[in-house]
Amino acid sequence: MKSEQEIFVENMKYYRNLNDMSQQELAKLCNVSVGTIGNIESYISKPSFDMIINISRQLNISPDYLFRDRSKKDEMPLLDVQKKKILNILEDKLRTRINESLADSCHQIKILLDGE
Repeated sequence: MKSEQEIFVENMKYYRNLNDMSQQELAKLCNVSVGTIGNIESYISKPSFDMIINISRQLNISPDYLFRDRSKKDEMPLLDVQKKKILNILEDKLRTRINESLADSCHQIKILLDGE
């Protein structure tokens, strides 16, 4: 069974990566050294209560998300950043299909016109 610290660190890394944020970027936003973030993620030090709040704000999540066991998917609602990524993927796929369909339709029309 994972400790609270392990869950916290895994979630911190997960949400930092989900936000496409490096340790350096998070450190800058939290107004701490990159070493501070690195030490937390390496289990060398534990964050203070204020640091937990600050980290969660910079990651655009509620502090409790840093302590939730993400293996229990039914307890983890989608975040806005996750929803945006899903929508972007769907939009890209839809755009590709529309373009392919238009190209195919244009090709068929060209064949019909050239055949007449």
